[in-house]
Amino acid sequence: MPTREGGKEEEKAEEEEAEEEEAEEEKAEEEEAEEEEAEEEVGEEDVAPRGVVVKLAITRESVDTIVVDVKIKSGSMSADVISLAEQTLSQIRRAGCRNCLLWAKSDDLARTVKRIDPSVKAGYVVMNDSSNTWMTDVLRIETAEAIAVYHGLVNQRLVATARRGGKEIFAWTVDEETDMENMIEEGVDVVITNDPLRFRAVLSRYLSLCERAQLSL
Repeated sequence: MPTREGGKEEEKAEEEEAEEEEAEEEKAEEEEAEEEEAEEEVGEEDVAPRGVVVKLAITRESVDTIVVDVKIKSGSMSADVISLAEQTLSQIRRAGCRNCLLWAKSDDLARTVKRIDPSVKAGYVVMNDSSNTWMTDVLRIETAEAIAVYHGLVNQRLVATARRGGKEIFAWTVDEETDMENMIEEGVDVVITNDPLRFRAVLSRYLSLCERAQLSL
């Protein structure tokens, strides 16, 4: 038979649990309200939430490049690419981001951005796509500064072609050590990975080997 003290402890635990649940609900409601308020402040003419712009403004002096990845849901691409490009550029200007690289999944968007404001760096995707064979063309957008290449396609020939066209090479998505080593050997400019700590270790090991090789000469 449960004692009176045991019943009190159980009741107290239930009360504490109820209080925790209530606190979590209040926190969730506050966060939701803040998000709604931010969206209202941004307005319909803006592309990204104001929080994104603020983060860009805060970090722009501490990093070499900030990638603005413009992703468009399948089937939602508006015919008015010019409007989308202008809205995106408006966000970049508002952030005062001079080292932003606009990453466009749409070639039309990348071309339009460069036509409107040639000073903004832009990049496009190079990959194998049986339905869009043109996506393997490394130099298809002459005015863009960078290409994002699936790491399995990176080889000496591709790198040489990109260099000839003045393109920076961003290799994606490189998570295995052997692939990381290959990208370093091929001389890509940027390695996109889900495991930056592993890549840092691989790069550090590679640089150490280079230093030892130089000392032995």
